[in-house]
Amino acid sequence: MKKIKETLFKGTCALALGLLPGFAFAQNAGDVISGVISDSEGPMMMVNVVEVDATGRIVSHAITDINGEWSFRLGSPKNKLQVSYIGYETVSLAINKTYFDITMKDMAEIEEVVIKADRVTESSGLAIPEREISGASQRISMEEFEGLGITTVDEALQGRISGLDIVFNSGDLGSGSSMHLRGTSTITGNTNPLIVVDGNVWHNDFNQEIDYASANDEKFAELLNVNPEDISSITVLKDAAATAIWGTQGSNGVIEIKTKRGSRGKTRTTYSLRMNGTWQPEGIKLMNGDQYTMFLKEAYFNPELSDDAADIDVLNYSPSFSEYNMYNDNTDWAKLVKKFGLQQSHNLSISGGGEKANFRVAAGFDHQNGSIIAQKLNRFTTRVALDYFVSDRIKVVTNFSMTYTKNYQNADGLLSLALERMPNLSPYYEDADGNDTDIYYHMRSQDTGNGINYQVNPLASAYLAQNINTQLSIQPEF
Repeated sequence: MKKIKETLFKGTCALALGLLPGFAFAQNAGDVISGVISDSEGPMMMVNVVEVDATGRIVSHAITDINGEWSFRLGSPKNKLQVSYIGYETVSLAINKTYFDITMKDMAEIEEVVIKADRVTESSGLAIPEREISGASQRISMEEFEGLGITTVDEALQGRISGLDIVFNSGDLGSGSSMHLRGTSTITGNTNPLIVVDGNVWHNDFNQEIDYASANDEKFAELLNVNPEDISSITVLKDAAATAIWGTQGSNGVIEIKTKRGSRGKTRTTYSLRMNGTWQPEGIKLMNGDQYTMFLKEAYFNPELSDDAADIDVLNYSPSFSEYNMYNDNTDWAKLVKKFGLQQSHNLSISGGGEKANFRVAAGFDHQNGSIIAQKLNRFTTRVALDYFVSDRIKVVTNFSMTYTKNYQNADGLLSLALERMPNLSPYYEDADGNDTDIYYHMRSQDTGNGINYQVNPLASAYLAQNINTQLSIQPEF
């Protein structure tokens, strides 16, 4: 009887232990394990519960519901149970039972969360990860030029891109510059890089690709009439990366210009005003009128060693010559054609967007007075960018740009003319008392045997001759 009671007692205890889930051992893979996760304030929702093997690989996983409960089928009893939630200490337990009641503890400090992404290069085609680009390229953001007085792209790139040589053709307004990115031996026979704006090869006002080999200074400058305020970034492709995308036309390198576009948010209005001053350096020190007159007399005296040779009428220094007073001055012609130039740049933009559309409308006006007299350039630019999102995969893009330029240029190279004029020559006719009148003096022309040599008065050329270049460029895109 005693033996029967002892057996019944052991069986009852075993059954009771079996009914207590906290003490039930998981025997085989495929068993369902479960539990509840809570903290000091009660059950926790959206807690990550995972089963990890010896190598840290996740075998099974679950997320707690609103009551803090979770469950999944066990992969192997040899694995570990790992419970984690942001702001709480991670719990790692051996899987030795089928039910877990776990209380999470707050962390004193939250570890730094770092999100990494691969850098990509956005060009005119698909975005390419930077690590997959085999060629040399360099990208600069226009944020680097904020507050600087630049008006063209070549000014922005000057000294910023390694291997890119930029030489300004002259000091005249609108003369532009020459760019050399890949040397002088090229496939197409010219040395200037290809310029691409928003995926389109930049064209001149005749809607043809410009002939760099025969283009003058102003024609190449037309390619750079993109307002720097409208530029988002500039990418320079120098070698194989350029030819792989653009073929032989990119053999001299490619300058890709990406303009700004609207972004989602409230409408933003910006206005900026920039002012620059320009001047010509002194340059070569030249003789004055008295020194030049003495130099000529010595040049005639030395071969013959005769004073009479220095007083011949050909020199126009004989008092009997009717225009004797015109050749008895000290005139600094270079100083007369130089002046302090002032440049004003006004820029206004409005941008914004919503769920379906983004927009940006910008306008700029440049007014420049050159450092040479009688030079003036007015340029108006406007650019409209509209993006409409039909869906996550379809976007309608509309671009409209217009540039109007009116350039008041000199008919002749005034600075070179000024450096060639005789410093003892008067710029104006003089009266009987030797006082200047308001009439420009023109030196008598000379017959050199090969044709008549007309001596142009730089001041008369500046204020009486006209050379006005007007350009209108409109480029719509849909």
